[in-house]
Amino acid sequence: MKIWLGFGSEHSANLVMIGRFATPEDASVAAGELQELMDHIVSEFDYEGFDENPMSVLRDPAIRDYLERLRLHIFSAEDIETLGREHHLTRRGKEIEIHTDEWDLGGLVKFMIHKGARIEVYSARDYPDAS
Repeated sequence: MKIWLGFGSEHSANLVMIGRFATPEDASVAAGELQELMDHIVSEFDYEGFDENPMSVLRDPAIRDYLERLRLHIFSAEDIETLGREHHLTRRGKEIEIHTDEWDLGGLVKFMIHKGARIEVYSARDYPDAS
């Protein structure tokens, strides 16, 4: 059971993250790798085991080998868990745009910076026409 600890009834963040890359090719490679990583985590992640022992995800050979292949040595167990949540990714030219209702963006930020992006994050609630 999860208990919300907050001061409002609205729990979703409705955030937009835009990663700007040097070239459209860089953005294309990063978008493909990020989508593949998120899909892999969704299919392999043991959420029940994570609640009992968060570090177990870093010992999972399938996920560890995948992170090694992408050279993502900077990821924590929590970063991996949040990448398995619902994020909507769109690529346009040199940009990757991610829409999410999650507040924890650590894994996404680390991935984008690792891939060479300049990042902008804002509330789609406050700036609905910004994208």
